[in-house]
Amino acid sequence: MRMSGGVRNAGRVWAVLALAALFWADLSAPPAVSHSFYDRECCSDRDCEPLDEGSVKVTPGGYRLPNGQVIAFADARWSPDGRYHWCRASPDRPVIRAGGKACLWVPVPAL
Repeated sequence: MRMSGGVRNAGRVWAVLALAALFWADLSAPPAVSHSFYDRECCSDRDCEPLDEGSVKVTPGGYRLPNGQVIAFADARWSPDGRYHWCRASPDRPVIRAGGKACLWVPVPAL
């Protein structure tokens, strides 16, 4: 059985519309919450995570992290969600550095 040109074209139109809808839905989806503000240079969408509230100690020299590493105040980034976050390539590695700063997000200090 041979299809008429109109039926064949209508099928193509529906296919194009379906693909366009899928493409638009992907673009309009919100970013993943867990990595929504991490800089790509820091985490590559896989190396960053929040830290427990009491695991970071503020010292005169900077932020002391659970692994013992101290990050200077000027080297940290402001956290938009008010929590501590860090990026490491693996659990036994220090915090990643990118763009001249450590990949450590800290709460904005209260005035």
